[in-house]
Amino acid sequence: MTRPQVPHPRSRLPAATPLAALALGLLVSGAVDRAVRVRSEPRSQSHSAAAAPIAPLSPLRFRLVDLGGVGISADTAAWGPDYSHNSAAFHRLILDRPPYVDEREARRIAADWSDYVHRMAAQGNNGLVVPLFLELVAFDSLPAIYQSGALAVKHRVVRARFRELFAIARGAGLDVYLATDMAPLTPPLRRYFERHGGLSPANPEVWSVYRRAFEEALDAMPEVRGVVVRIGEAGALTTAPAGRTGVSSSSARLPGSA
Repeated sequence: MTRPQVPHPRSRLPAATPLAALALGLLVSGAVDRAVRVRSEPRSQSHSAAAAPIAPLSPLRFRLVDLGGVGISADTAAWGPDYSHNSAAFHRLILDRPPYVDEREARRIAADWSDYVHRMAAQGNNGLVVPLFLELVAFDSLPAIYQSGALAVKHRVVRARFRELFAIARGAGLDVYLATDMAPLTPPLRRYFERHGGLSPANPEVWSVYRRAFEEALDAMPEVRGVVVRIGEAGALTTAPAGRTGVSSSSARLPGSA
């Protein structure tokens, strides 16, 4: 026995024509548009008067920036596996042998430097921190350290070239600050300490030598306003492997220091 076929209720409704569907859609969209219409008009005077004025904030006295990528070669093949804190800044500029400065690299860096310092000054910054210190010190007041050797000559040459860059920064409105870890070393300086009581915070010669270094940096480079000193990050992580760079200084932790 077969079940009788009962027509589905929806089959009894007349089929809507495309024109009727379009008309219905326009009607609904018009209603929605009227309901959610957003109006823009000036704020009323009474509301503006009730708002409390916002006092301008005084700018920070020191608005310092680092060098960004200036002086760092875009060697993307070497990025990734190197976790050293040494940024390799200026490693292609400073040479191991005379003339001690790569002129082509110097021109490239000067152009980048000028663009960068003017842009940083335009953004409201007033100081530039440069990750150099001992590379610019020849220990002229302590000739026993470099013994009038090549390293003293090299540091004077490098210092003269960086003074040109520092002058550009000052002209753009940025003060210049050097930056160093403590305690920065060169091989001759390490040997000097070994001959004069060792590299120890208890050795007064250590502090006398570094005091001379700071004095020379500030006296020989009047463009420099100060030195930023970082303590606790020295050692192998911040030292470039020998032979990879013309930068001649490294850094070490003073034994027993905080």
